[in-house]
Amino acid sequence: MGPGTDAPVLDFAPWTQTASGIRLDLLSPQPDMFTREDIAAGLSHAARFSGQTGRFFSVAQHSLLVSSLLKAWGHTPEVQLLGLLHDAQEAYLCDLARPVKVLVPGYKELELRLWAAIRERFGLDDLPPEVKDADNAALHAEAWELLGPPAGDWAGPQAEASLQTVPDARHWLNAVLTPQEARSAFLQRWAELEGPSATGGNLN
Repeated sequence: MGPGTDAPVLDFAPWTQTASGIRLDLLSPQPDMFTREDIAAGLSHAARFSGQTGRFFSVAQHSLLVSSLLKAWGHTPEVQLLGLLHDAQEAYLCDLARPVKVLVPGYKELELRLWAAIRERFGLDDLPPEVKDADNAALHAEAWELLGPPAGDWAGPQAEASLQTVPDARHWLNAVLTPQEARSAFLQRWAELEGPSATGGNLN
């Protein structure tokens, strides 16, 4: 079932209320249902690795790390913004660990529906491969930093995952941020990458 196909018939209304009070239809999301503030609120309270970490580390902080890697690798502000927003749909669906996502029928479809509406709302391109590369690099670095020695070899060698040659990325990896601090930093980075003309002076 693709984003443009008919929604399944349910015996309840599949919607959720956002931090700003918007009623978000999960099966038929519209671009005007999404705001910068709601995305920042959701991502800054969502924990990486299902919260199984030595300290709180939000998806918003992960997104800042991904965006900083893309900047360090010489990519354009447009690609850096895609790195910042690559998990935007998780502000509404939560951050399921990759092994869990594949076990939840319909979750990928919901991600695609929300991402399509978010892209339209903010005029985004689809994600280029470079964003996935940065996402994976951040994942491996976070695993070593937050989980301790990862079980198995899925995160690669620690020396390669340490990001020691990328000071800005190390900053976001090491910073201890509350949800409020992560939210503020996320919105600030978004505004920087879009520029004042893109937001019209506000963050809605």
